[in-house]
Amino acid sequence: MDEPRIYPYLEKLVPKPLRPLTYKYRQFLSYAFFGCLTTAVNFIIYYPLSLVLPYLVVNPIAWFGTVVFSFCVNKAFVFSSASWDVKTVLPEFLSFAGGRVLSLFMEEGILWVGTEILGIHHGITKAAAAVLVAFVNYFFAKLLVFKKKENK
Repeated sequence: MDEPRIYPYLEKLVPKPLRPLTYKYRQFLSYAFFGCLTTAVNFIIYYPLSLVLPYLVVNPIAWFGTVVFSFCVNKAFVFSSASWDVKTVLPEFLSFAGGRVLSLFMEEGILWVGTEILGIHHGITKAAAAVLVAFVNYFFAKLLVFKKKENK
């Protein structure tokens, strides 16, 4: 497995005794770091717009901005998929966005049930949904989108 390019920088933030453990889980930890940034991008788009538009309309708008940001950072820093030529990027992006469509529907469903059925504020429901969606997105990206090609 190629080492995520961000790992040497993140490693310096970890106490030396824990570094072997963080090295073992470097890809997941890099994904988690950028996942936090991706979640921040999503919330930065979502919350201001939710003040003027219905939350179920705003969520797909925030999703789109998040997908573009997340694809770029996952490709470059987490899964070290180095090629940016169109023949590589287009299928990767379509596969990545396709997987994220599933998570968009999951999040929309969670938002609706949490807000309309359970009566929880949409902001709190969105934060809870973000955790579940992050795990689903990680496994989809790792197993299907940025999987390493075997040498034949």
